[in-house]
Amino acid sequence: MLLSERKNIIIGDQCLFSHTIWFRNADPHLIYDNITNKRINPTQSIYIGDHVWVGQEVAFLIKSFVTSGSIIGTKSVVTKLCYSNTINAGNPIKQVKENISWRGECA
Repeated sequence: MLLSERKNIIIGDQCLFSHTIWFRNADPHLIYDNITNKRINPTQSIYIGDHVWVGQEVAFLIKSFVTSGSIIGTKSVVTKLCYSNTINAGNPIKQVKENISWRGECA
């Protein structure tokens, strides 16, 4: 977990995480618009809802917001909102299935 600028990583209840998960809520360097001189890559908190299943080697970056009941596929890069009860995967992440539910028992 790499936290910056007093922002948070908030994780809900009953989540299931595999191994080698990355959390990074900021870019390593500041980026500015040359015309306005305003920073364009602000640090932001990461939110993960209740009952979220996260596959191995997933990276949660700036703007990650995963709502309850979701599944995040292996080696995905999360940088946006993932809706409840959906399967999301890839780099960049995209929704691949909706209206799902999951249970924590192993096959």
